[in-house]
Amino acid sequence: MNRFEYMRRLEALLSDISPSEKEEALTYYNDYFNDAGQENEQQVIKELGSPEQVAAGVKEGLGLQTYEREQDSLEGEKSQNQSAPGERDRDAGVQNTRSQNAFSQNNQIPSQPQQKQSKPAWLITLIVIGLILASPLILALICVVFAVIISVFSLIFGLLIGFGAAAVSLYVTAFVCAVLGFVVLPVNALVSGALLGSGCLCAAAGILCMILTVLVAMTVPAACRGTAWLWRKMFRKA
Repeated sequence: MNRFEYMRRLEALLSDISPSEKEEALTYYNDYFNDAGQENEQQVIKELGSPEQVAAGVKEGLGLQTYEREQDSLEGEKSQNQSAPGERDRDAGVQNTRSQNAFSQNNQIPSQPQQKQSKPAWLITLIVIGLILASPLILALICVVFAVIISVFSLIFGLLIGFGAAAVSLYVTAFVCAVLGFVVLPVNALVSGALLGSGCLCAAAGILCMILTVLVAMTVPAACRGTAWLWRKMFRKA
């Protein structure tokens, strides 16, 4: 399971909570994957556990938070109705403190690992300088990759058109030789045999070219998939 499948499964499991809470949870986990980097996706997935476990933790945390708020609200109303004015103020302060503590503890999404510390400024500066210095090389590499892709597709379509045209031409030549062979058969059997033999050879060569055309055409989907894979590797966001 990769990051995309993990997040899509988690989004489906969180469809029964409010949109804002679901968006908050998904944003957190997306940010965590971004901080970890693409090369650490499998390690992050192992640390988080299955999407079902994460979704259950999120729902459990939201349920505890809602229950705590309701209990605090009921206790506060009951205390205000039964206590003296001075005691009400004191109970309200205790209640607010307890509510804030419960909110601070339960407002966090369960099963969330501790966020990584942000990178220091000097490291970010070095990365930016390195990218600026390496930009000509990166641009040249991109141009080379595009040139190779264009060359491969040009070769494939060139062979496809060439073999297809050769097959059609050989079929036409074989047909003409066969017709002429039968026409001159009463006049000169030797010439007729040569024409018929040439027609058979042209037909066989045409079949070979047609087979090559089909084989070349079968490489087009593979070339498209390879190009898409290379594109994702080059430009996919970390």
